[in-house]
Amino acid sequence: MESLQRIKAKVPGNVELDLMAAGLLPDISVGSNIYQLRKYEGYQWSYSRSFEAPKRTAQQRVQLFFGGIDCFAEIWMNGNHIGSVDNMLIEHVFDVTDVLQPGINHLQVIIRSAVIEVQNRLLGTISLGNFPYEEATYARKAPSGYGWDIMPRAVSAGLWREVELRIIDPVHFKDVNWIIAGIDTAQKTARIFADVQLGVPFEKLDKVKVKFTIKRKGKTVSEKVVPVLSFAMREIIELQNVDFWWPKGYGDPALYDVQADILDVDGKILNFDKKRIGIRTIKLDLNDVNLPGNPGRFTFIVNGEPIFIRGTNWVPLDAMHSRDASLLKDAFDMVVDLNCNMIRCWGGNVYEDTPFFKLCDENGIMVWQDFAMGCTFYPQRDDFRKAIEKEVQSVVLKFRSHPSLVLWSGNNEDDQALRWTSQPFNINPNKDVISRETIERVLYEFDPTRPYLPSSPYYSQKVWENGSGDHLLPENHLWGPRGYYKDPFYTNAVCVFVSEIGYHGCPGKESLKKMMNPASVYPWSKNFEWNEEWLTKSVRIFPESVRTTGRNNSMLNQVNLLFGSTPKDLDSFIFALQAMQ
Repeated sequence: MESLQRIKAKVPGNVELDLMAAGLLPDISVGSNIYQLRKYEGYQWSYSRSFEAPKRTAQQRVQLFFGGIDCFAEIWMNGNHIGSVDNMLIEHVFDVTDVLQPGINHLQVIIRSAVIEVQNRLLGTISLGNFPYEEATYARKAPSGYGWDIMPRAVSAGLWREVELRIIDPVHFKDVNWIIAGIDTAQKTARIFADVQLGVPFEKLDKVKVKFTIKRKGKTVSEKVVPVLSFAMREIIELQNVDFWWPKGYGDPALYDVQADILDVDGKILNFDKKRIGIRTIKLDLNDVNLPGNPGRFTFIVNGEPIFIRGTNWVPLDAMHSRDASLLKDAFDMVVDLNCNMIRCWGGNVYEDTPFFKLCDENGIMVWQDFAMGCTFYPQRDDFRKAIEKEVQSVVLKFRSHPSLVLWSGNNEDDQALRWTSQPFNINPNKDVISRETIERVLYEFDPTRPYLPSSPYYSQKVWENGSGDHLLPENHLWGPRGYYKDPFYTNAVCVFVSEIGYHGCPGKESLKKMMNPASVYPWSKNFEWNEEWLTKSVRIFPESVRTTGRNNSMLNQVNLLFGSTPKDLDSFIFALQAMQ
């Protein structure tokens, strides 16, 4: 057996980036180098490091926190098995108090191959034949990581978000949730529920109080101190002269700083929780089917006012998700510059982190959040249902305080996928227990304040009973022929809300130079035959794949339709395509 090679790892990071840093992989963003990742898909990876135990009192507990582990992993500390992980998309926390030892400790995380792991799972008939590749269906990873029409295949592994040790005091908050229970925009008043759940030793329960403080621009507008009568409690707060949170273009996205403190008998703060909230209400006015004399509706209503949506989809910033955070600000600035007031977080991605939602809160940009599923029909069995229930609860608890978050959506195009290869079976998408039962139950319990859309596009029972045609959908994804921009496909569309639409285009030449070898920047070899690197970027998921290579020819067709011919000069070709876009 060959000896294992040790290389330095960066956390947060991805194994591919560490291999590149060690000189074992070329830059995977260049040319067709991405295909070199295939041989590593079957590898098992081991992260290890030593650390000194943190100082703590005898009453404090220590938690090991993982912001993101990709994906199937076992965690060991000082030779003790701490726990297992099978979800890249959520945070994981383990109590390690009893395995920590004074002085130096050793942590090891062993990550198994996601491609091999899912071979132990049997997929049902209706989960086969769709897009993405079926092996992604049972793995709770970013679906697009297995290859998509907008993403290369990069079935990665790694500790892709932060890893921390956290000290937990014996008296602490388990959960704090500020709920906007009602508003009156005319009177500028609001009612807020402050819901808290406490971790307090029973003998101290009657000796602590909770203080709730609300500030606007540094000025205290409400402060209440209440006794603790239970481990779980709700305090009702009435506010006057309220500044409401409004979407971009409709007013100021006003934010309030809120804090809950646990106080001892002397008024000393034992624990606290800080958040920023916006005071607003959100509704989705939905008539879920277009019928003669009964047109569909799909209107977001904030604070009682209908909002005209100017939006964009938000897809992965990088195939290596540990780099997402470094790209966030520049990408978000472009959304602001576009004058958008809504971002749809697409279901083929990971869930963005808290800094993303803070930017949306501050800029008045509403967030439509898909759960991370797309373009297939997911398993209906109990083990998968329980995994999704755990995931949804984790995501909801993490993000529900953000005023920018205005819609939960069950998935991307799963309802629609049943009209692709499963169409002969005439399966009703409303029988899907994941989107119609599991997710909805978690939202009903933990976040009843926001609307929920089971799928996008949503094929309601009424849509299915009337034949599931596109003309029945009030909200749809308009892809179609991607030909002339005034093609009847677009001009005759009857949906009132378009949540996906687009054209293929071409980046500028300077970008092409960064992503291709010099000899391949010019796309054609002869007779408009695409060179290999342009086919890879189409995106051709495997060298043998043909599914997406036609996208390049679609660009030729688009230019011909608008300009009458395709320029062979690269600069002119780029200009023509960007004009078409």
